[in-house]
Amino acid sequence: MVSPRVTHLLIFLLVSQFYDLPCEVVDDDDDTEVRIGTSSTGESRVDAEVPSASGFEEAAADEEEKAAENAAREADEKEAAREAAEIEEAEEAAREAAERAAGETAEKEEATREAVEEAAREAAEKESAERSARETAEKEAAEKAAREVQRSALPQTTPSVESVFASIVVMSLLLVFVILLRTGVSKKKPEADTFTVLLEPGTIGWTRSSNGVVIAVEDGQQAQKKGVKLGMQITSVAGKAYSNAAVLEAAAGTQPYKVVVVKAASSPAPVEDKANTVTVILEPGTIGWTRSSAGFVQTVEDGQQAQKKGIQPGMQITSVAGKEYSTEAVRAASTAFYPYEVVLMKVPKPATKAVEQKKKVQSTTPGCVPNECATM
Repeated sequence: MVSPRVTHLLIFLLVSQFYDLPCEVVDDDDDTEVRIGTSSTGESRVDAEVPSASGFEEAAADEEEKAAENAAREADEKEAAREAAEIEEAEEAAREAAERAAGETAEKEEATREAVEEAAREAAEKESAERSARETAEKEAAEKAAREVQRSALPQTTPSVESVFASIVVMSLLLVFVILLRTGVSKKKPEADTFTVLLEPGTIGWTRSSNGVVIAVEDGQQAQKKGVKLGMQITSVAGKAYSNAAVLEAAAGTQPYKVVVVKAASSPAPVEDKANTVTVILEPGTIGWTRSSAGFVQTVEDGQQAQKKGIQPGMQITSVAGKEYSTEAVRAASTAFYPYEVVLMKVPKPATKAVEQKKKVQSTTPGCVPNECATM
């Protein structure tokens, strides 16, 4: 490494050569003096003092101190720059975390807003439906009220004296007619209440009381096919007045014969035999039986109403809910909303062999006086 002293000498020599000046070097213990000029008479000259060795050492120490200071300053600057970079990185990370947190918060707020909007929409739909139902009910109530008002606003016609008098006359005539019927003034049955059927020899398919009232008709037999119904009364058989013997004789013959019967509407109903009938109370719904068109119970299902009430196959239904037995009467009663009463005739007891030998066909069917009721 070149010392500062040598460097200064070289600089001065270069200057003297550049300007073409004479150069003189004076060396002593402390410093070396370099004189550059033309002469010693006062002409232009340049004098420079070159530091001695100790001076150069001090200068070098100063330079080294300055270099150390610069290096320390550079290190401080680098440390400051590093710290600044770390701070910037921390700020950037914090900013990213804040942005991420803000994004998550925004997403949560968006989800909350959508949930609130959905709940509000559902509430609005529910309120709309309730309002529609309420408006419909109010409209129906208003229409009903309007109909009531219109009905009440209709003019109430006051019956005239002539119409009242005519009504009184008609009622009087009806009353007289009823009295005449009840007192027996007109005992002759109108022709419209009777009709004649032509029967073939053999089984007829009916059950009769001692006075000729039909109390049972079997499905698919002659009586049913010819239109004979329950409650009708036989008045003549093959031209003879009704009797059990007349029926047996005609049925055992070989020729068709005529039977005259009175319709059920004008014939007396058969007398109910309390000892041979049973009354049960049934609930609406399934009864659990099968029956013929004549009202005979054919089968009874286990665990159903019919069995629980004691109804048995062979019993005959005579009335349902106070009406004469019919399929329509049973259907109407079983589909109603309240219990109803059913009256049945008990299962007929089988005839003894002696009675069967004495009479061809005889039965003790409920509703008949024993030994006076015949089945044919």
